[in-house]
Amino acid sequence: MADEATHTVMGNLANHEMDKANDTTLSAHYASPDESHSENCNATIVTDVTIYHCHKEDLRRASLYFRGDFRGGFVESRSGVVYLEDFDDSAVRYCIAYAHGGWAGAVSASRGFQKPLNLVLMEDLTKAYQVADYLLMHDLVDDILRFLENYFKPLGGLLKKRKGQASNIKLFQRQAAVVSDVALALLAVNATVREPVLWKIVLFFQRNQTYTAGLEGFRAILEEWPDMADNLWDWNLVPSQLDRRVRR
Repeated sequence: MADEATHTVMGNLANHEMDKANDTTLSAHYASPDESHSENCNATIVTDVTIYHCHKEDLRRASLYFRGDFRGGFVESRSGVVYLEDFDDSAVRYCIAYAHGGWAGAVSASRGFQKPLNLVLMEDLTKAYQVADYLLMHDLVDDILRFLENYFKPLGGLLKKRKGQASNIKLFQRQAAVVSDVALALLAVNATVREPVLWKIVLFFQRNQTYTAGLEGFRAILEEWPDMADNLWDWNLVPSQLDRRVRR
């Protein structure tokens, strides 16, 4: 792993210029490792491109997955090394940043959050959601879902603007395609219509069918819950009411 980048993750996330090849929108910018801090790190997370030196206790608090690894009789509890080589590196990095600095720390470390309609951010957040779900980081999953819910609020306004209508429609279509990808990612981790963010997506697709009917995420939702195709008029029911009508 000679070519891998190595980062020490500190509790107080600070901006630090990283290897551009490994930097993405969601990458946290960690403080430069110092000798004393490196000695205090007692856990290592390894992806296919990066080695992260971390604190076991922070990882245990944030993730039931790490809690089991480091407290059980697994080899990881003795070595302190966990391999996550099958996952997107930027998503793993974001989960580690959250474990050490919480949502506020991870957000402040990512310039992507400063742009409310950021396509790359949405795609990376979806990847982070999948990794967080795998790592049983329930608080992070909830925070990502809340962020995604808020993301949809300004989309409807794009179609209401009179000036530059054609460009607004194109922008809306690009954003809707990202929403479709988010829906597919949520379905991949067995989200149901009881998930608030997926419910928002259902309403978003239904209210904008002129532009969303052909999107893959919309079709996947209807395939998962076929009764919805016959009850589009009734989608304004609260999720708990509709959930009684559709297949789980």
